[in-house]
Amino acid sequence: MGKDKKPSKVERLQARVAHLEDYTALELERVDRDIDQVLIALSNITLRLVRRISVLEDAAALDRPTAYAPEEEQSVEAAVREAASRAVPVTFVYTDVDNVTSIRHVTPETVEDGSDGALYMIATDHDREAYRAFRLDRIIGQVREAERA
Repeated sequence: MGKDKKPSKVERLQARVAHLEDYTALELERVDRDIDQVLIALSNITLRLVRRISVLEDAAALDRPTAYAPEEEQSVEAAVREAASRAVPVTFVYTDVDNVTSIRHVTPETVEDGSDGALYMIATDHDREAYRAFRLDRIIGQVREAERA
């Protein structure tokens, strides 16, 4: 019966180094994947911020003296009703149900009471080329007369 030869100290150290190299390679792959995910998330955040800045810049541009508001403190409802009665296209900043803010260009037709108790503007949305309903309490700032669509 032969005795099994025990690995030498050098062989044990070489095996340990090989194991650590394999482990390090796996960890580096995991870190690379994590970095890729962070870069994608940062890219998405940057795109959203650029869009929001653009909306805010456009909203600031709307705050010019040529605003459609015969009265200094004209309410959104009154402005929409007036525009609807004259079939005047208007522009306003709107925050939708998903909390996405955008500038809208519409021609109001009427204001209706919603089943939820809120007031809604029924209008032709020129950007989306569709008939839409806009909840008045989601309009930010003033409703302003726009160029004819």
